[in-house]
Amino acid sequence: MPIRHTHAEKRLWRSRLLSGALMATGVSAGAGAAWAQLGGGYPTLPATVTDTRIGDLRGQLEQYLPGLQQPRTTGPAFLVNASLGVDAGVTDNALRVEKPRRGDFFTLLSPSLVISGDTSRLKVNLGYTPVASVYAQTPSQTRFDQYGNGSVLATIVPDAAFLDLRGSVTQQSRTGGYGQTNTQTLNRNDQIQSTAFSVTPYAEHRFRGWGTARVGYSLARTVQSGYGNQNTLNTNQAFLLNNGFGATGNLTTQRERGSFVTGENLGRFNDIVVAEAVQYNGVGAYRGAHRNQLTNDVGFAVTRTITALAGFGYQDLRYSGLPGVRINEPIWSFGGRITPNADSSLTITYGHRDGFNAAAVDGSYSPTARTRVFVRYSTGLTTDAEEQQNLLASTNVGPTGLVTDSVTGAPVSSTSGAFGTQNGLYRLRRFSITGLLVLNRDSVSVSLAQDDRTNVNNIPAGTGGTAVPAGASNSGILGTLAWQHELSPVLSSSASFSYGVDENGSVVGAAASGSQRTVQTSLGLNYVFTETLSGSAQYLFTDRSGGVGRTVQANNGFNNSPFGFGQAGQNLTENLLLVGLRKSF
Repeated sequence: MPIRHTHAEKRLWRSRLLSGALMATGVSAGAGAAWAQLGGGYPTLPATVTDTRIGDLRGQLEQYLPGLQQPRTTGPAFLVNASLGVDAGVTDNALRVEKPRRGDFFTLLSPSLVISGDTSRLKVNLGYTPVASVYAQTPSQTRFDQYGNGSVLATIVPDAAFLDLRGSVTQQSRTGGYGQTNTQTLNRNDQIQSTAFSVTPYAEHRFRGWGTARVGYSLARTVQSGYGNQNTLNTNQAFLLNNGFGATGNLTTQRERGSFVTGENLGRFNDIVVAEAVQYNGVGAYRGAHRNQLTNDVGFAVTRTITALAGFGYQDLRYSGLPGVRINEPIWSFGGRITPNADSSLTITYGHRDGFNAAAVDGSYSPTARTRVFVRYSTGLTTDAEEQQNLLASTNVGPTGLVTDSVTGAPVSSTSGAFGTQNGLYRLRRFSITGLLVLNRDSVSVSLAQDDRTNVNNIPAGTGGTAVPAGASNSGILGTLAWQHELSPVLSSSASFSYGVDENGSVVGAAASGSQRTVQTSLGLNYVFTETLSGSAQYLFTDRSGGVGRTVQANNGFNNSPFGFGQAGQNLTENLLLVGLRKSF
């Protein structure tokens, strides 16, 4: 989705550029069981996605990375920024299939609205951009997409009672493999819109220097829909292909939570006690499911830079399906944290949770003022629908529209489109590492991200039988290199390259393997004409190959072509060019 900001929108633009550069290389945020607005307390799962945009990152490392972003202290209480973008595009493969290749012209219309408010009783940060895409000769690809993030924190009683509202809407690929969030490179039937929101009233009380107690309730809802809008992509066949990929899911979650975090009076000791009860309302594994747990995490500062960590508690988990999941057992963890400087921290733990032993790693390291490395490894039981909800809970939306991890402050994305959509219950192992270098007129980022998903229970086929058996697994790996350069105060350029491989298997109860490879490159220019008008040009190349050899014919939403793994289970290439203007008001 090309969004081009003018000089008047520069701060918003640059913040999104920083997020884009980091997302282009796999920087990821919590999307697991953490409930950040009510107190955190255990490892989270990161989402990984790419967002390649055009412009200059100079100075943004100091402004937006952890611990350095300052609240707005001057200016009006509420700021409103509106703009309108119009783009003309041409592609040599409008259907995004191997054949028949069909070139086409298309037009994008993308109004944008950003609202930022900061008063003693109300903090508001909202950003919303709908995009209408109209194709001249391929009406099947004409569509209306929505993108947005927002948060509202209302103080009902000062220092005592609060209301936290959050929401997001985004687009992603059903089948994954794409290194960029520009959905113009997707066949419309390979596209899913995910909408998530949460309402969280909570109360807080500080016992001077002894600690802070919080208690609250949260209602969260995820709705996933696509233009095909069928859980199996092909309901006339007794197949659920791609190991659960492509299946949309709706989920409602209620959560009651209480926490107590100790204060400075305990000196070197820090203790976090969390009790929560979660009730799920959904289909499949979430029918009648719940997650109840009590945790106590303790930290002791051995030195100024080293902290010893230990945790213990109890879990009661229930998920439906065949086989169902029943976990009633103690949980534990131990590890440590090292903080070599104010901008660096590395936490490593090993423990037992969700029925298995696993390590967790979360770190950010700045060897110099211009460089930063992020690393994260985590595991957990989840689905994509639940990930969307928990990502809301573990991130914050800043006054410029930048979404950041509420723990580390690192910019994040709200989708995991690089690895597709899957809503059977799975065990997720996720790893990402990213390096970022910011110079006076350049920024370079590079990363590697990996997902490994193992089904916990059977996923039924659309008309009976078992399509994906418990224990079947799929994995994906994505590497990305991105570079942005300021050619002059009004002209900037960008370039990126990503390479992804997805390994997948399972068709009608039998394991079937396939390797899908996706290559994407992007080149762009952005020029500021006036304070309120900017122009841009962008070229994108996509090459996709490989996939599961077994295929079914017709009625699959992909122009009656064979459907196996990925986008119609076939090779495809596309060249796409966009030229546009954006006017701010």
